[in-house]
Amino acid sequence: MPTGWTPALLSFLISYDSVTFGDLCDQNTREVSLNVIPGTVIKVDLLPANVGWMKFRSGSRFGPVIQTASRTFTIIAES
Repeated sequence: MPTGWTPALLSFLISYDSVTFGDLCDQNTREVSLNVIPGTVIKVDLLPANVGWMKFRSGSRFGPVIQTASRTFTIIAES
């Protein structure tokens, strides 16, 4: 997580074609979100296989949180 992250949940939008994105939800139709700590590393095992594109969202679908500046993420992906 970026060190300057404004306190907020982290949620995800995913796409298989880079055009149509949808909220990442679990099998109970709840939006997947993580309570995160700035300046930490997070292991995420919640993504379905073969996701082509992913967007990070500050806050949730119905409660987005505006970050006070641009945030840069570093991603390490395993296949």
